[in-house]
Amino acid sequence: RPGSTLHFDFPVIETGSIDGLVTRDDDSPIGGMRLELVNEKGEVIMTADTAYDGFYSFEFVPPGTYTVRADPSY
Repeated sequence: RPGSTLHFDFPVIETGSIDGLVTRDDDSPIGGMRLELVNEKGEVIMTADTAYDGFYSFEFVPPGTYTVRADPSY
């Protein structure tokens, strides 16, 4: 209603993103490659596929140390 203030509690979670480009030795892009984002414990946190131009992006990544690798089962 007009003139009243509402109070809402909601969590704020710090995240980031990791992106990059996958290319061959001759700098040509590799599209359609499945990638894994792996944490320090060796757990796969997320997967992503490269676009036609080799670009990939992992969104909403919690703070930490990660490795990006090709999915060995793909």
